[in-house]
Amino acid sequence: MRMLFALAAVVALTPVSTRAAEIIFDHHKGESLSMFVDGKTLWTYHYAAKDNVPYFHPVNLPGGPTLTNFAPKDHPWHRALWFCWKEINGVNYWEWAQPRKPGEKQLDPNGVPAGWTRFTGEESVQTSDDGAQIEMQIDYGAGDKTMLKEQRRLIIKSPRADGSYTIDWKMTFTAQDQDLKFDRTPPNKTGGGYAGLSYRAPDNITHVTVIDSEGNKGMAARGPKSRWLDASGILDPTFGPSGVAILCHPKNERYPSQWHLWVREGGLYSNPSMLFSEPYTLPAGKSFTLRYRVLLHKGFGDPQQIEKEFHDFEQTD
Repeated sequence: MRMLFALAAVVALTPVSTRAAEIIFDHHKGESLSMFVDGKTLWTYHYAAKDNVPYFHPVNLPGGPTLTNFAPKDHPWHRALWFCWKEINGVNYWEWAQPRKPGEKQLDPNGVPAGWTRFTGEESVQTSDDGAQIEMQIDYGAGDKTMLKEQRRLIIKSPRADGSYTIDWKMTFTAQDQDLKFDRTPPNKTGGGYAGLSYRAPDNITHVTVIDSEGNKGMAARGPKSRWLDASGILDPTFGPSGVAILCHPKNERYPSQWHLWVREGGLYSNPSMLFSEPYTLPAGKSFTLRYRVLLHKGFGDPQQIEKEFHDFEQTD
C-alpha cells in the first residue's frame, strides 16, 4: 500500500488497488471518513458533533446516483442514512427542540434536539483492499448529564463486481446510573412507531418498490415483523433502478424487527424499529446490542439475492 500525503496534515489519503477500480480513503480525524472509487465519492460517514448525529451522506453506487437525502424540507432532522433514538426518559433526541416562532408548528432546521447525541472525539479507523472499519464511542444525554453510552463498529466493504456493497453496523448500548426508557410516538395509520437505524431516499425517486422477507409489499410491510426489507426505485433513468436493503441480525433485541415505513412517488423512508409496538426499558448498568447490514445495490430488490446476503450476515459477529 503506498501512502499519499495531502498538504493539510489532518487529511490522510490511502490508495488501495482492486481488480475493478482504484479506491482511495479520505480520513479527516474527528470529522469524517470517505471512500472514493475512480475519483468519485462512493460514501462519506460524518460523525463530528456539529452535525447532531453521525450519518452517511452521500451514499452512491459506482457510476450511479446518490441514494440518500440529507435534511429534506419536510423533515430537516432526517440525516440520509443514520441512527437516532426518538425519546429516552421523555427527552426528544429526534426532532429539533424549538419552533421557528411561538405558536408555529414548523421546527427550526438550524436548531438542535433537546437530547444530544455526541461522538466523544476518538475514532479507530482501518482501511484495506477489502474496505474500511471504523470504531467509536457515542454518548447520549440531556443538559450536562450522560445517560447512555454506545460502542459503534462500522464495516464497509469495497464494491463487488456488480457494484453492490455492504455497510455492517454493530452498536452496543449501556445505561449509566439510572434505568432508561426508550420510547417513540405511538404508531397510527399515517405515522409513529419510528426510532433507530433509518434510511431516507431522495425526493426525486420514482417507481418505488418495497418488499420484505415475509412477502409483504409496499405499505403492507409497515408494522409486520420481518428479517429484512428492501426499498428500491429509479433516481436516474439512464442508470436504471437501484435500492437499499436493511437486514436485521438474529441476535438483535426483539428480533425480527417491526418496520416503520412510508412510500410515495417522490418519497421513501424505511426503519427497522424495535420500539414500533412498545417502549423498551434498559436497567442501570445493563447493555444490549443491535446489528444491521445495509446492502446498496443496482436494480430492484431480488428476494433470492437478499436471502443469500442475510444468511451470510447471520454468520457474523
